[in-house]
Amino acid sequence: MRNHEKITRVGLIGHSQGSLVGLLTAQTTKVAAVVSIAGAGQSIDKVMKLQLTERLATMPETRDQSLAIIKQLATGQTVDKIPPSLVTLFRPSVQPFLISWMQHDPKTIIAKSTTPTPGS
Repeated sequence: MRNHEKITRVGLIGHSQGSLVGLLTAQTTKVAAVVSIAGAGQSIDKVMKLQLTERLATMPETRDQSLAIIKQLATGQTVDKIPPSLVTLFRPSVQPFLISWMQHDPKTIIAKSTTPTPGS
């Protein structure tokens, strides 16, 4: 886009996880601004813990299993034994993605950013 003669500034807009992608992109590529639409304000492991604690409040065993899995993934380790009720969320094929996503804290990224982030 920068090579197009009529484009003088490039900005990024990201929704939800795309907000984090925009912030990470702005760390290595010069952009005029990053706009976050419904981006998380904390790392995804913290978001998942909060959401699953609320949604599984009436299922304490499943809640505790999910929180233990999140805790292990946040340390960078995959989990071999996934209860059937949680396999959709934590299946082995998605665990490397979750581990990599958990390594990024949007608040820390925004705090270090020199790119304008409206609303931050």
